[in-house]
Amino acid sequence: MAERWLRTYPGRLDKPENAKQRELKKQAIMGDKDKLKKYRKRLGSLSWFMGRLNEPLAKLSNQQDCCTGRFWEGRFSSQALLDEAAVFSCMAYVDLNPVRARITEKLEGSNNTSIKRRIDELKNIKPINVQAHLDTSITSLSNKLNSKILPVPLKDYIGLVEWAGKSIIYPNKGSLPANVRSSLERLNLQPNHWLKQVENFGRHYGCVIGPVEKIRDKAKQLKRRCLKGISAACQLYQSSS
Repeated sequence: MAERWLRTYPGRLDKPENAKQRELKKQAIMGDKDKLKKYRKRLGSLSWFMGRLNEPLAKLSNQQDCCTGRFWEGRFSSQALLDEAAVFSCMAYVDLNPVRARITEKLEGSNNTSIKRRIDELKNIKPINVQAHLDTSITSLSNKLNSKILPVPLKDYIGLVEWAGKSIIYPNKGSLPANVRSSLERLNLQPNHWLKQVENFGRHYGCVIGPVEKIRDKAKQLKRRCLKGISAACQLYQSSS
């Protein structure tokens, strides 16, 4: 824990010539139970992480713009995705951020998104293997712990995000392709409402996203009478009760 804290907040002690002082500081942290408890709590806190991440970026930006005050639009939000369909929809929502912001109209121009990385990976695959790769189900790009496979082929996901992007830029210009419709139906999602839901994820849901029954179960688990998102879930999912 002490070593992790020092790696998270590096400083002058990380210089090679200060190795001895760094080790002394590490030993001092390890010998203080109260400090270890505090650091462990902070390292496991998403709020603490976001605060430490935002602060230097905000200060740098304000310095460049010669201004002061609040930099970020609002506090970060964290939502639990209760099923595969929610994960799938959230992935598309995030991948479409540059398109919604009108930064680009093409997926290839959506920098810092997973959809662009997936498309770029296809360019590095031998032509004979491209189709097989497109037919594989979507997996996490990081291949870290708890990585799950979604029951949607990569080619269908790319096609769906591409169609959604075009529909955002040019509303009502194209009908829903058959393969996109089948992908949504496979996940029990409403094809006619999915795009509208994905465009406004933040507005429609609270701390959880998923089918009605799972939202209600989560509310019981949290000892809450209800959670925001019931009406949205009724429109997003084909069958919810």
